[in-house]
Amino acid sequence: MEKQSQPSKNALPLWKQQALHLQPQRKKTEDLKAAWDSAKEAQATASEALKVAKKSLDDFLPELKEASEALDEAKGYLQDFLEGALATFTLMKDLTEETFKEPEPPATYYETIDGKKCDRAIIDACREAVAGQGDGRVSIEDAKKVFEKVADGSKETAVERWTMRYCLTHFKWTEAAHDWVIEECKKITQEGQIEGSPSKRAKTGSSYYETIDGMKCDRGIVDACREAVAGQGDGRISKEDAEKVWVQAEDGNKVTDTEKWTLRYCLTSFNFTRAGHDYITERFQA
Repeated sequence: MEKQSQPSKNALPLWKQQALHLQPQRKKTEDLKAAWDSAKEAQATASEALKVAKKSLDDFLPELKEASEALDEAKGYLQDFLEGALATFTLMKDLTEETFKEPEPPATYYETIDGKKCDRAIIDACREAVAGQGDGRVSIEDAKKVFEKVADGSKETAVERWTMRYCLTHFKWTEAAHDWVIEECKKITQEGQIEGSPSKRAKTGSSYYETIDGMKCDRGIVDACREAVAGQGDGRISKEDAEKVWVQAEDGNKVTDTEKWTLRYCLTSFNFTRAGHDYITERFQA
């Protein structure tokens, strides 16, 4: 029979041994519990933070939407500006006031005389006529060349009529050339409103000016011519009558551009005696 082993006098009691055996497990459980509690606390904190973040996001979204809409609107304004005002500015930045002026005929087409534009070609034809061989007067052959310039458009415009009034009083013409060109001009179409014979129209109005063939003329000069041809005599303006006409022209101690053009009109529209015509032209051209 075997002998039973006797417990060592240093051996721990069973309950202590069990306690020692369970101690690591208990420590692990405590650590797990602590970790669980920490995790729950972290979860609660994260959940609270999530709520705060969600609220902040909910509060921010309307502002973000409003800002986005404002940005889109600003982009629209910018696009309108780029395609509209800026594009127009880019096109116009180098333009000047001269760009918008109505184009005028070439400078050589007109010649300004006493403030009025005249047909340069007609005047040049007269200049060539009196500068060539001859007696310094426009002959019938010369007059035909002048008339070609007048009738180049198959009509006589107001500018051409006033140019002829200038040429007939400024240049010397033979009597035959003078009468021929006047009659030829009457045969072509007259552009614009042409009044009847000034000598047949009664004095009208009391204003200083009278508009004739589109130009303001001195009424006093024209009326003086009307009175002269309406009085006793042969219907022509004599030298004595011409003196009265000249008084009207130099009433301000000088002859203005308006008065010059009025005299040119009267000299070519009323019948003057040679003495009366020469009296006016000599003082007019002095």
